[in-house]
Amino acid sequence: MYIKWIIILIITGSLAYMTPVLLAEDSLQTPDVVATVNGHNITREELERRMTQSRAMDPGRFDAMDIEQRKKAIARTISDMIVREVIYQEALKRKIVVTDREVDLNLEGMKRQFPSEEVFKKTFADAKITITAWKKETRQNLMAIKLEDLMKDELQITNSEIADYYEKNKTSLNKDSINISHILVETEKEAKKVIKEFKKKKDFEALAKKYSLDTFTKDKGGDLGWYGKGELLKEVEDAAYSLSPGQTSAPVKSQYGYHIIRLEEKKAASEQTLEDHREHVSSILQQAKWQQLRPTWLQGLMINAAVWKWSP
Repeated sequence: MYIKWIIILIITGSLAYMTPVLLAEDSLQTPDVVATVNGHNITREELERRMTQSRAMDPGRFDAMDIEQRKKAIARTISDMIVREVIYQEALKRKIVVTDREVDLNLEGMKRQFPSEEVFKKTFADAKITITAWKKETRQNLMAIKLEDLMKDELQITNSEIADYYEKNKTSLNKDSINISHILVETEKEAKKVIKEFKKKKDFEALAKKYSLDTFTKDKGGDLGWYGKGELLKEVEDAAYSLSPGQTSAPVKSQYGYHIIRLEEKKAASEQTLEDHREHVSSILQQAKWQQLRPTWLQGLMINAAVWKWSP
């Protein structure tokens, strides 16, 4: 069960490195280097690991492939690895930074999906995954995500586009909503310590910047923004709706750790206007626009990269 869950994360780029599988070696003479991207080698060993990951998702289908089908699968895998490397190198050029803490938080989040530390370690050991290799992959993945978020945030959305989208979707947009902030820590003991400090200093924003493990909100003082009913983690939502504006919760446990939640504002669906949704709608439109522009952006990166690829 847990092995398959890890494999899913591997395929999406969050994990790597498993026992190599033969690439139809009797029929294919695979070179030690299967591709280069601006001088960086993608090796046969890396390719084998990726193919092992693909096979783990559906062994029956993979093993039933004839030699021509396997060649096509290998070629597609190499192409995917090249794209991944090109994006990673662009993130380096853009000086995208992912801290050790961000990587560690991802690891901690994964650990919480397992019933115990022992099961987690055994699962990794059985899958031949090292923590060092996992961290390297995760850092590269987070850099790629941050790069694409940066590109998306640079897209300009006009007031008329926002107004038009709101008018067409106001029924689904206007629903009972809350505006909340939070501070995320690892343990209940830490959460109680932060709450005690908050009672003395009354500066939630400063405490979020100081203590929160949520790297996406801590620099904004813990601001999570507006959420409609059913859009948050159930534990967080239940706690937030039990508060009055300006109130702060006791420690709230979730799969990510312990949250200290502050309800900033509550607004019923009937009270909402375009201004309440402007930022959210802008984000939706940026995402949609980015999905349209991404292939062209990626094509530009590929054109400007020096790429060599072995063909099976």
